Amino acid sequence: MERFQFLAVIDHDTDLKNEPTEFRSKKAVVEHVRRILNEEFEPSIEPILREQGLIDKAGYLILPL
Repeated sequence: MERFQFLAVIDHDTDLKNEPTEFRSKKAVVEHVRRILNEEFEPSIEPILREQGLIDKAGYLILPL
């Protein structure tokens, strides 16, 4: 028997223009969430997220595994 990791995320509640609704990698999900936050809260949200430990120094979201 072989094992493999599989991730499938379907976004039903955001409506970003030209944005896919299905994501098959953690990186794609992280980038999607980042685009949503930037559109909803503008870039001013990044310092707050950094203070709370939700994004790293490069501005990438930190998601638990």
